[in-house]
Amino acid sequence: MKNYEVINKIKGVMAYPPTPFKKDGTVDFKGLKKHLNFLEENKVHIIAPAGGTGEFFSLTLEEWKEVISTTVETINESLILPAVGKSVEEAKEMARFAENLGCKVIQIMPPHSMFGNRIDGIFEYNKEIAGSVSIGVIPYNLEGSMSIGLVDRLMTIENVVAIKDESGDIQWFRKVIERYPDLIGICATAEMFAPYYFLAGASAFSSGIVNFLPQVSLSVYHAIIEKRYDDVFVLQKNLRGLIELRSKSGRHIPVVKEALNLMGFSESIVRPPLCLLTDSEREILKNIMKEFNII
Repeated sequence: MKNYEVINKIKGVMAYPPTPFKKDGTVDFKGLKKHLNFLEENKVHIIAPAGGTGEFFSLTLEEWKEVISTTVETINESLILPAVGKSVEEAKEMARFAENLGCKVIQIMPPHSMFGNRIDGIFEYNKEIAGSVSIGVIPYNLEGSMSIGLVDRLMTIENVVAIKDESGDIQWFRKVIERYPDLIGICATAEMFAPYYFLAGASAFSSGIVNFLPQVSLSVYHAIIEKRYDDVFVLQKNLRGLIELRSKSGRHIPVVKEALNLMGFSESIVRPPLCLLTDSEREILKNIMKEFNII
């Protein structure tokens, strides 16, 4: 039987906090805690530590564990949704670690090799990780890596409670939700695509912008569920300059980190292969943040 207590909590706006790195490359846990408190104070529904925006693939296993532990120690009300992945054995260790900390659900990050054996390989990867725990798991559809047939197979796994979609294929998403109406659909394309995904049956959307503009992201969510679409479009228009800056190749995480740096949460750098913003990009970001009255 599906865990509906968990399923019913996977709704709203999901923040992917960045992992702040000091100039010496170590994790700034003080800065991380400060930011997590900020997210919870602003009533962000779901916190997904050490995910894509958290530079998941740049973290060692021990760093990942400490990030998750810090999040669990800091967050009291928001649903915590850790990301697990890399090798199957590492992912299983991460999953068990999150479960032992009391987490109720995890997200399975897409493996680098997911475009090899599309159906069998991705299914077995998710099945092994899900089978190592009793908590809810969320597979990840990245750039159309999941066919409907693969979703059918994944839904035979008892503790699959949701699908996260970053493909941008709303028709695919709608077919999945129609086929499995109890499944929670999570839109990974944030504020600009969220209204269309919600019309197709989504219950949550993930966001990087929510890390420093939580009230704007939450306003988008509430306008969507209240069907105030004119308000949604105004909010989207206001975000356009930020979205364009963030959407530049490889700039999403640096933009989020620099925004938090400007707000005084840390003085975080990024790890290779990512690069910090250029001086001109930083100036554009500063002006945008001034328009939103957050610096």
